[in-house]
Amino acid sequence: ARTGTLAGFRNIISFDMGGTSTDVSVIYDGHPTITANATVAHQPVMIPMVAIHSIGAGGGSLASLDSVNALNVGPQSAGAEPGPVCYGRGGSQPTVTDANLVLGRVAPPAFLPGEMRLDEQSARNAIANAVGEPLGLDYVEASAGIIDIVNLKMSMAVRAITVQRGLDPKDFVMFAFGGAGPMHACWVAQELSIPRVVIPVAPGQFSALGILLSDIRHDFVRTAPAGPNSVSSDLLDSLFDEVSIEACEKLAAEGVGANQIVLMRSVDIRYVGQEYTVNVPAPAGEVTESVASDMQESFHTLHQRTYSHSSPEEPIELVNVRIAAMGRVSEVALPKIKTGSETPPSQACSAEVKIYFDAINGHIPCKVWDRDNLLAGNIVLGPAMIADLGATTIVPPGLTCRVDTHGSLLIDIPN
Repeated sequence: ARTGTLAGFRNIISFDMGGTSTDVSVIYDGHPTITANATVAHQPVMIPMVAIHSIGAGGGSLASLDSVNALNVGPQSAGAEPGPVCYGRGGSQPTVTDANLVLGRVAPPAFLPGEMRLDEQSARNAIANAVGEPLGLDYVEASAGIIDIVNLKMSMAVRAITVQRGLDPKDFVMFAFGGAGPMHACWVAQELSIPRVVIPVAPGQFSALGILLSDIRHDFVRTAPAGPNSVSSDLLDSLFDEVSIEACEKLAAEGVGANQIVLMRSVDIRYVGQEYTVNVPAPAGEVTESVASDMQESFHTLHQRTYSHSSPEEPIELVNVRIAAMGRVSEVALPKIKTGSETPPSQACSAEVKIYFDAINGHIPCKVWDRDNLLAGNIVLGPAMIADLGATTIVPPGLTCRVDTHGSLLIDIPN
């Protein structure tokens, strides 16, 4: 949310693909989506948390054939040990990383950490034995099939948090990070007609930046008397005052100064007789009759956005009053990089590789751009590979990548 705001984006799909899972979430109008009805391993967790949808699809996800010879990818994973076959640590079953290596989509050895070397031949053999030969495919076709399936699974995960909740992916940009996210993001975005992919600086370590940017936070909730017309100014004012005192005392006990405290107020409202609620933001200050009326109207609007329908003529009831008590931490300034022309400097091109994109064009020669040497304003035309020590970004043919003032890569996806 913070990095997106700096880049001028407020509606964002967060796309984090790591070794074992892909985690996706929606940031709407600059704010992460919070839920009080999350599930973990199919168990309800009734505490406020960021609404994140996770699937078993990552670089270490295993490719295998089922009893009817259908190709599956994940949710089983090779994990860190032994890891993909190409790591040479004893892995024998092919993974997404092995398939990417065979297709030429992994950065050259100079960009791998700790002088790591990957065993491409072993990856080819594992894919051919486990997938290719049983299906009558060569190892390249089998590798492309593995990538197609994992991309489709990730597209369905993004669809679950957007289309299935009444949100149009065309209204968002995708922030892709994690060790594998920038390698797959453009295909997922193309599948869902997302107009732009943003690759932040250090995508492989991007989640760690969140720790530095996260405020101290405590969430407080009070259950309200249920019943029609319970969204009243008097009741809301009383409950908010009661919870605000407790929230400020809690933060003060942790050493948060009064000038660092921010209270974010909201209420859970539902239609009478419904089970599920919608969280409606509440403004600071006194809750007047006008404010209470505006919150009721906001409920109908948010219900429409969340569930694709609303019933303004039906009675509603207040369920919970919530306060997120924030203790602001010091701002972390994200540095700007040097500015250049549209043409990248010659020293930024470190090598040339051949990448397989589809069966029609086969392997296509592509420049490898060293991300550390790219300048703000540089434009990289696909097909291309942009490499750093944290992740590899693949720009497919026909796409254009621009470097912004903070070093993020902005890749435009044509409709």
